[in-house]
Amino acid sequence: FAWLSIVLNVLAGFGILIFLFLAKAISTSSSGTGNNKSSGFIVAGSIGIIIDFIIFTAAFGLTILIIVLAFKLARLIAAKTSFATQQI
Repeated sequence: FAWLSIVLNVLAGFGILIFLFLAKAISTSSSGTGNNKSSGFIVAGSIGIIIDFIIFTAAFGLTILIIVLAFKLARLIAAKTSFATQQI
């Protein structure tokens, strides 16, 4: 199941990058219209993008830590079962 988590992590990373790119493109394209009423929305949107990026980075870090620990646990279980079933 750890391999599945790695694949899902990579796919989610691509999805998040596409989302952040599109959100930034929309916010920059609407800033050049000369309409000053939407400037507050653009600032709030860019702050939201930064906060989302921080949260997603923390989530990916925790997911990678869980994957590494899962592989270590699997290695320990395999070593313990091979040690317990050795015959003299």
